[in-house]
Amino acid sequence: MNTGDDDKNTRSWDDCRKYGCMLAGGGERWINLPKKLKIGDKLFAYKTKFGYTGFGVVVAEAVPFNAFVPNGHSKPLPHLPLTGTYDDRDMNDPNHWDMCVGVKWIKALPSEDAVLQSRYLRGTLCRIKQTDLVAALLKILDPADIAGQHG
Repeated sequence: MNTGDDDKNTRSWDDCRKYGCMLAGGGERWINLPKKLKIGDKLFAYKTKFGYTGFGVVVAEAVPFNAFVPNGHSKPLPHLPLTGTYDDRDMNDPNHWDMCVGVKWIKALPSEDAVLQSRYLRGTLCRIKQTDLVAALLKILDPADIAGQHG
């Protein structure tokens, strides 16, 4: 899943790392993508122009950005310190808002430590079909998987 973090800082990978989530929105096409993720699904986070930045497991299904309460917090995301500059449409317009899924990060890297940029991901959410890429990412981002602990 692409982090959606861009040069305009409208979404922030740092927020996703800190609060255990991934998000997408901006229109019907993108709003529906996080809804496809189910509890227990595994995902790799990818930041455009940087590379793969994380590996985690979905722990909460998609809800609107303004209703997402991260684990360990009592307030929704908009009421927490954020580095992204989310606008009102991201939070209040159901035709454009961001949808958030909760993610327990197994490993989440700062952008500058991203890996395998040359093996880039296109799109917001897509299945990685290259088994060699999955194996390389797991070796870097989830050493426990090599021992067979994640199946």
